Amino acid sequence: MDKMKRHLVWWGAGILVAVAAIAWWMLRPAGIPEGFAASNGRIEATEVDIATKIAGRIDTILVSEGQFVRQGEVLAKMDTRVLQEQRLEAIAQIKEAESAVAAARALLEQRQSEMRAAQSVVKQREAELDSVSKRHVRSRSLSQRGAVSVQQLDDDRAPPWRPPKRRYLRQKRRLRRRVPVLSRRKRAWKRRRRPSGVLSPTSTTAN
Repeated sequence: MDKMKRHLVWWGAGILVAVAAIAWWMLRPAGIPEGFAASNGRIEATEVDIATKIAGRIDTILVSEGQFVRQGEVLAKMDTRVLQEQRLEAIAQIKEAESAVAAARALLEQRQSEMRAAQSVVKQREAELDSVSKRHVRSRSLSQRGAVSVQQLDDDRAPPWRPPKRRYLRQKRRLRRRVPVLSRRKRAWKRRRRPSGVLSPTSTTAN
């Protein structure tokens, strides 16, 4: 009787081991497919700090945390209301500067025209002065030979001589005064022609 009980215990233990082996075989993890390898390790995410070239507030974020992004993809949009106001102000300043440049250019052209007219008058006065001078020299030579009267010599020397000379000197002084004014106008016009920057809103993109 005791021997029979021992046999039953051994048979029961064997059956339990067999059942456990079959269960492990059926429930074991599937094998790694061909071309793959298994290893133990730790994966860490790389953190990248993103900053904008222009300080401001973010209006919209277009990606989620942990989402994969491509180079050049827009990640967020800035609140551009302040930038738009600055842009409109800059555009208004540019238009004002362009108007000032146009006015300065018109004034410069006017001064150049006046200067050319003054130069023409100076040349005319020089020609008159040269003509009067030659006539006076000729009259004096003829007077010495008795070919003209003393009265004629005085007429050629006095009234006609001095007015052309005075007009010539007056026009020359005016011309000299206008030259530095014209130079200043040119410098001011060149300064106003320098280009100005215009602000434009930007978006933050992935690099």
